[in-house]
This record gives sequence, C-alpha cells and structure tokens, in this order.
Amino acid sequence: NGGVLSEAHFVYGQLDGCCRYVYPDDRVLFCKYSKDEVEGLVYTVSPTKTVYVGETCNTRADGMGSSYYLDGTWYEGEFANGKIDGYGTYYFENGTWTKGTFKGEKVVSVEARSD
Repeated sequence: NGGVLSEAHFVYGQLDGCCRYVYPDDRVLFCKYSKDEVEGLVYTVSPTKTVYVGETCNTRADGMGSSYYLDGTWYEGEFANGKIDGYGTYYFENGTWTKGTFKGEKVVSVEARSD
C-alpha cells in the first residue's frame, strides 16, 4: 500500500490487532486488522493535522466518512480518491452548516443551509 508498517500485531503470521502505517507524504494511517483483513473504520492524520475517520480505498478517503480541520470546521459525507466528493454536510466554526453536493471544498448544489 506504499506505507511503511511501523507498528503491528501478528497472530500466526497474520495481521491481527491495531496497526500504524507511515507514508512518504507524512500521512499516518491507523487501522485494525483481523486475520489480515481491515476491520471497521480507518483513521488517517495528514501532515496538516486534518483527521479523517471513515471508509478508504488504496489508503485514501473513499466512501462515507468525516474530516475534521484545525480551523474548527468539519465535513461529514461522501469522499472519492481522498477528496470531498458527493453528498454531505459541511459544518463551520460559527455553528452554521451547509448540506448538499460538494466537489472538493466547493458546494456544487445546496439542499439546505442554516443561518
């Protein structure tokens, strides 16, 4: 997967338990294995300290998840290839939110918005 397995637990030669991978771009991925298969959600911390919790594909955010940012904002919804992509809700540090379809950090269409 391109990362260096820095911490792991093995049972009978298979990954079993919590693991930590460190990538050349300084991302750190935390996950739990059971008999060499990823089990449950994956947690990723980026070099900018953004935290992602959710489904992944090829170690990138892909599927349903949540991303939390240092400025106090967060997004819950769909991701593709490591980026916000699809239906979700973006929450702002002042308590307001926007629900709709997103592509990257931009709103493509708004379904609802708080004041």
